[in-house]
Amino acid sequence: MGSSAYRKEKPLNEDKRVTLEQLNIELFSELHRLREVDASDPDALEAEVKRSKAVEGISKTIIANANTVLDVTRLRAEYSKQVNVPRMLEGD
Repeated sequence: MGSSAYRKEKPLNEDKRVTLEQLNIELFSELHRLREVDASDPDALEAEVKRSKAVEGISKTIIANANTVLDVTRLRAEYSKQVNVPRMLEGD
């Protein structure tokens, strides 16, 4: 069930900055892990479902935070015509 072969990008914790692209990779990796879990092992299945729910919760928070930053950026652009893209929204 190793997900490292599936994930072609750096793991989230390898870089101090986490981008939305990395979050997307992590979400698809979790989806892959859910597909690969041994459904005949109830403990493994339950553990992976709990893990995926935790990933989902954290992901929602990250996305909500990114949306807040994006809203602020839009307001700045509207009122000052100068926009600096926040680091957290930049890709690698």
